[in-house]
Amino acid sequence: MYQTNKQMLESIQIKRERMIECGLKKGFTNVETIQYSQELDDLIYEYQCSFLKKTIKKESRKFPMKQLMLVWPKVLVKS
Repeated sequence: MYQTNKQMLESIQIKRERMIECGLKKGFTNVETIQYSQELDDLIYEYQCSFLKKTIKKESRKFPMKQLMLVWPKVLVKS
C-alpha cells in the first residue's frame, strides 16, 4: 500500500488532523470522530509493524559468536 515510511507518516498526520478537527467540531465521542480514531490506530499499527519487520530483518543478519560455537558430546572429545 505504501512505498516509504515517509508516506505512511504523512497519512498518519493527515488522519490525526482530520480526527482532531472532527473532534473539535462534533465532539470527541461523536461516531465520526471515533471512526477517525480507529483508522488512525490502524495506520499507526501498520507503521509500527513495518518498522518492526525491518528491525527483525537487520537483526537476523547478525550472527553472534555464541551461535557459531559448537558443543561436542563428551564421547567425541579425546582427553
